[in-house]
Amino acid sequence: MTGETYHQIRQAITIAITDFKLTGDDNHYHHRFHLYDHHDPHICLTDVLEIDLLAIPKQPSQPDGTLLWPWLRFIGAVNQQEMQQA
Repeated sequence: MTGETYHQIRQAITIAITDFKLTGDDNHYHHRFHLYDHHDPHICLTDVLEIDLLAIPKQPSQPDGTLLWPWLRFIGAVNQQEMQQA
């Protein structure tokens, strides 16, 4: 809100779900990004901004024990049968 102090700002989280591999060929289907300094990655500009990237093609075919896995499986379903199996 305008005029509020920095400590009263709420965190803004963006969730991007893709049907392609945006981050290359790594094995992670969930990436979480923050704003860090290019020269010193230990310096974070702010913890108020976060981007979560979920890549459907990178999701393992078998559950990995996370709560995220079944939701992404459901979102990525291409037919009724896959939705019911998720």
